[in-house]
Amino acid sequence: MPTNRDYMPNYGDYDAAVIQINPELLNADGQKMLALGKEIANSVVRIAKTLKDLQLNWVATSQEEADAFNDQWNSVMLSMFGNEETKELGALPAMAAGVIAGAVGFSNGENLLWSIWNQFHTDISIPPVGPQPGPADRVGPEYPIEQDYPNA
Repeated sequence: MPTNRDYMPNYGDYDAAVIQINPELLNADGQKMLALGKEIANSVVRIAKTLKDLQLNWVATSQEEADAFNDQWNSVMLSMFGNEETKELGALPAMAAGVIAGAVGFSNGENLLWSIWNQFHTDISIPPVGPQPGPADRVGPEYPIEQDYPNA
C-alpha cells in the first residue's frame, strides 16, 4: 500500500514550476474570441434568416415540428451568442469577457508590483535626513494581544 512518503518530496522545491502570463497576449486572445464569436453568430443569423424566408408547405404536424425545432434552435443560439439588440449576454461573449478581464487583472498586478518594488528601491537608496524616530508602540483594540502559554 502506498504511503505519503511515496508521493511527497523530501523537501519543497518552490522553483520547480513557473507561471508566466503575458497580459497583452491574453487580451489579444480575448479580443480574437469576441471577433470570431461575432463572425460565427452573424453566419448563424444569415442561415436562420434564409431558413425563415424559405417558403415550404408543411403537411399535418410537420409545421408544428418545424416551428418547435426553430424555436429550440433560436433559444440555443441566443444562449450561445447572446443578442446585441437586447444586450443579452451569451456564453461565448461571456467567456471572452472573462479572458479579457483576466488580462486586465494580470496587467494591473504587474503594474502594482513594479510600483511597490520601485518605491522600495527608492526608500532604501536615499539615506534619511536628520534624526529618525524609532518604531512606535502598537497598542489598541486593532492589534492582537499576545499571550504566552507555557507548556504543561
